[in-house]
Amino acid sequence: MVQNLELPVLIGFCYPCLPLLTALAIGLNAGVLHIAVRHLGLTLSPEGVLVPTSYLWGSLGIGCGIVMWLFNEADLGGRRVVNIGMPMILIVAVWWMSKAKPQTQQLETLFALQDLRKSLLEHEDPSEGEPHEDMANGHLPAEL
Repeated sequence: MVQNLELPVLIGFCYPCLPLLTALAIGLNAGVLHIAVRHLGLTLSPEGVLVPTSYLWGSLGIGCGIVMWLFNEADLGGRRVVNIGMPMILIVAVWWMSKAKPQTQQLETLFALQDLRKSLLEHEDPSEGEPHEDMANGHLPAEL
């Protein structure tokens, strides 16, 4: 999915049809996933669906290096800002990301919210014996 988004960002200005094709590809992927879950009984587990993102650090470093090389080779104005500022911003970003919550904690929070939502959807109104109308539509009632 990430690869579908990289091409329009890189060369979408040169080929205006790429963002449209990417939107179509992502929509088709979402449609296939929806059909597989709803009609074919596929069960999804967020534990098994971890997006590979480690290669993006290398891509970030190469991208910064290419911009720095361009500014230095072409002797463009502001190359000192690029040569000093870009690595500093990269170091601050890496430090800030290291302080972020690990992905396992985010998944545990997601599981807890999904369990809460399931329990609320299964909640029955004792006066009617039927699930709350808003809950059946996926909305939480105001009194909860």
